[in-house]
Amino acid sequence: MNTDTLEIPSNEIPSNIEAQGDRQDVPTAQASDMDINRVRFKCSFAFQLAENLADAFFDAGFSSAEVAGISVDRLKEFKGLLRGYGRIEPVRFNINLGVDPFLPEGWAIQSSRMYSSHSSIIYREGDGLYINSRLVRCVPTTDKKKSSSPLPAQVLDYLLAHPYLIPDSWKRMEGHTPHIFFEGTVFKHNTGGDVVRGMYHDGERYKPDVIWTDSLGQQDFYYAVM
Repeated sequence: MNTDTLEIPSNEIPSNIEAQGDRQDVPTAQASDMDINRVRFKCSFAFQLAENLADAFFDAGFSSAEVAGISVDRLKEFKGLLRGYGRIEPVRFNINLGVDPFLPEGWAIQSSRMYSSHSSIIYREGDGLYINSRLVRCVPTTDKKKSSSPLPAQVLDYLLAHPYLIPDSWKRMEGHTPHIFFEGTVFKHNTGGDVVRGMYHDGERYKPDVIWTDSLGQQDFYYAVM
């Protein structure tokens, strides 16, 4: 038996196609040139639209996971913005400043700024970060007139876990990569010296940072303050 081809036994051929050896033509739909061109145009348009949307999402800083998570309800809200009957409101999050900050093994908390209320509201509006409606600023560590309200390490931990809240302007300042420290919490290092924790952007994401308190007065070093 030839295994290269497989013949269908005549008793398995549907009767409306072949009966008693007589072949009957099966009607087929004929597409016009206009229909074919219409399909080609739709495919080309859909591809171009998808490419434009992908470029827009990428340029706006969306991740693939964020794009995949956009629901129909969110798209309807966005349509309302485009048509003028919707509005944008910043999403507000609760941050507990009463919990202990991340404590590396062997470290201890030397001092920490206390707040009257442990529960605070943190949110981003435009390119600004706000806590309890107060703008968070970055001031050079060399500035002797720095605010008396340095932020504690709990805020640093929250921002590292929710980096989309961090203002874009914190990635680069005056053409350099800023190292932003949260002096509201001072740690005792396991070697005995005092340190503060912070963060910086390496070009792809934010990474934790640490510096001795007596080495803070350097260029491109900032305090996060209110």
